[in-house]
Amino acid sequence: MTFTKTFFKKLLLVALVVLGSWVSTNITVSTSNSLKKRVFWATSDNPSLRGEYGKFRFSDSSYLRERGVTETFTKRVGCIAGDELVLELNNFFCNGVFIANQIKTGSDGKPLPAFEFNGVIPENMAFMVGDNPLSGDSRYMGLVDLRNTQKMIPLW
Repeated sequence: MTFTKTFFKKLLLVALVVLGSWVSTNITVSTSNSLKKRVFWATSDNPSLRGEYGKFRFSDSSYLRERGVTETFTKRVGCIAGDELVLELNNFFCNGVFIANQIKTGSDGKPLPAFEFNGVIPENMAFMVGDNPLSGDSRYMGLVDLRNTQKMIPLW
């Protein structure tokens, strides 16, 4: 009887360690104030719908490279392939609906890069946005290839 209790305690401990390890690799906490949601669960899918969240890198941004920024970003899909994205008077619209305002200078007073696009979002691409006007997102860095993103489900 003692052998059985000891065995099951060890088995439970191993299971808890494995479960804890799995959970910790799938949880992402956003420390930036660019999103209202702060804790996300990582999935193996790519985001595919407006309003979903994705984790990615802006690989083609000279602005970020010059500043040594290499971390991943988590943002909301604002406009997807097939949608019409229009920039008008520093405001972005997706299919005629306002989604983001583009500002010209950052909180440090320095100019921000300006992404300019008017047209249909190409296949597999998306315009990713944060909730804060100062969010580093597609307003400044351009479209994101959804094939290089990881879908994130907001927990809170």
